[in-house]
Amino acid sequence: MSMAGRMRRLAVASGLCLVMLFAFPLVADEGVLVVAPDEPVALGVMTRSSAEGDDNHVSKLGLLLAQAERPGLSIAGRNVSVELIDGDSGCDADQAAALAADHVAQGRVAAIVGPNCSSACMAVAPLLDEAGYTSITPSCTLPALSEQGFSSFHRLVAPDTGVMAGAAHYLYEEVGARRVAIVYSESNLFYQGLAGELDQRFSGMGGEIVGETLLPTGMEQEALDEKLREIAAAGPDWLFCSCDMAHTLAVLAGREAAGLGDLPFLGNELGWANSLIDELGAGADGLYGVTPLEPDSEAATALKERFEAAYGEPPSAPYFLGGYDAWHILLDAIEAVAEPGDDGGLRIDRAALLDYVDSLEGYEGASGTITCQPGGECVSAPSGVFVIEGGEINILKRYGGAYGIDWASACPQKSCG
Repeated sequence: MSMAGRMRRLAVASGLCLVMLFAFPLVADEGVLVVAPDEPVALGVMTRSSAEGDDNHVSKLGLLLAQAERPGLSIAGRNVSVELIDGDSGCDADQAAALAADHVAQGRVAAIVGPNCSSACMAVAPLLDEAGYTSITPSCTLPALSEQGFSSFHRLVAPDTGVMAGAAHYLYEEVGARRVAIVYSESNLFYQGLAGELDQRFSGMGGEIVGETLLPTGMEQEALDEKLREIAAAGPDWLFCSCDMAHTLAVLAGREAAGLGDLPFLGNELGWANSLIDELGAGADGLYGVTPLEPDSEAATALKERFEAAYGEPPSAPYFLGGYDAWHILLDAIEAVAEPGDDGGLRIDRAALLDYVDSLEGYEGASGTITCQPGGECVSAPSGVFVIEGGEINILKRYGGAYGIDWASACPQKSCG
């Protein structure tokens, strides 16, 4: 079975196990949220709250920026406040599932923004499906998420199919790579997803994957060094490390002794690169990465400027766009479907809210033109390959519909979003 197939089987299995774990306490009501008079409408937020080694927290900052610009709802001529019920899912499947179960048990939130990480999204989607909820993630990119038939799941970020098609194109067409070795962390489905997609795309273009090595969490350096020597013996001309920070640093520490010191090294996205620059300084120079990028649009540029003005620094990853758009989309949906009661309260039909988001078409957001497809794909976005030089990230090649790549040939037998 291919790596992509194994990854998808693991994804489904982990999701089913968590459904069994949390199914008992999740009893769906009649599907209508009743908001008492003078009470706020609540949104659940399951995104990262601080950097802590990753850049997913920028999606929360984007959402807070949207909240500051549009703090409430207007329903039947009445202003209604919105309350955020906040919780950090921690990029952890179990933690995210527990948080989702708590949201559903309380029954207060109209919809959910998040989670951030693919393992967490895979864990919570079955729970939210069962309860009839709507969720929008700014950053879960695992392609398998939109292949499970989840009803609650929507994402405002392009899946890794497109990102890794760009990486495969760069390796094969731009630098002439023909033999690529892959190492990937087991700690999150995100890393396995990137590895599986590059395998499929690069092989589909005629390249050869000369080794696929899983790096278990807590793997000792000695065992990892042995794996690196095996990779060197296979004779790759590029190494793709789809790795968490611990494994990235371990691979970098061992590659010289393994005979891989001069081998070009391709890693993950902008958050990974920023963490490496902080950790290694000049030692990060010369490392490559592949990443989603912001659209080249006036809306994205203007929001980036407002973000920097609000927080004193530019966003470190494009996920702020999805956080911002998710707030506006969900408030639009609530305004469209909420029914005022005679007592001054509100009734929000969860199925109608979900149908509103499912039916989005041609919505112009900061993330791009948003049209939600079955499975939860809602946006197409560019990606790029970069190199770290002098402590800065230099985009070498930009990919996407407007950037000169033929997705039909780069993504055989599968849409790249």
